[in-house]
Amino acid sequence: MKTTLIFVMTLSILSLTSLSCQKEETIAKPEIQLVEVGYDNTGTVTVETDLHLEAEVTAEGRISVIRVILHPEGEHGMKIAATGGWEFDSTYTEFIGLKNCEFHKHIPIPALADTGMYHLDFTVTDQEGNQSSVDSDVRILPKK
Repeated sequence: MKTTLIFVMTLSILSLTSLSCQKEETIAKPEIQLVEVGYDNTGTVTVETDLHLEAEVTAEGRISVIRVILHPEGEHGMKIAATGGWEFDSTYTEFIGLKNCEFHKHIPIPALADTGMYHLDFTVTDQEGNQSSVDSDVRILPKK
C-alpha cells in the first residue's frame, strides 16, 4: 500500500511539474511592408487627386483591423481641428480574419488640404491584440 501511495504521489508531482513547464505559444506581431506610397512610390500626391497606397500585410494572429491616418507633419488630432486643417483617418475592416492581404487603396486628397509635408501612420491590429505600425512621409503638392 505504501509503495502504491508513493508511486501515485510521484506520478502526480511529475505530472504537475511537466504541465507547469509547458510554454505558451506566442503569436508574432503583424508584419507590414509599405510597397507604394504616392504615385510611383515617390511619396508625393497632388491636391484633388488620389494618394496611391499599397502594403503587404502578414498577421499570424489574423487581421482584426487596419487603420490609416494621414496628418500634417508635427500635428495630430485636436490641434488640426482647431486650426481647420485637413486630416485623413480611416479604419478598414474588410480584411478581418485574413492572415495575409495586399492592401491597395486610393485616398482622395481634397482641395481644402493644405500643401506641404504630411505624416502617414499605417497600423495593423490582429485578433490576438498584437499591433504593428509603420510610417512614411508624404508631400502634398498644389494643383497644377
